[in-house]
Amino acid sequence: VLRRMGYVDVALECFNQSLDIAPNQAEVYFLRGQTLVEVDRNSAANADLVRTLELDPGHAEAARLLHQIGA
Repeated sequence: VLRRMGYVDVALECFNQSLDIAPNQAEVYFLRGQTLVEVDRNSAANADLVRTLELDPGHAEAARLLHQIGA
């Protein structure tokens, strides 16, 4: 919700806090990666999308976004 409202930095901090608490959340890595793509931080997004796929190899949206950013 924060990301969609334009509060990208706050959203990213919330994703970071969530991952600090529980580091194996594929969906949080995906959402953070998706947010990073939206603000043209593709290198950081790439790492999150790869981690998403490590945790959930069948995550089609992560695979598609990773392909889209040319990784």
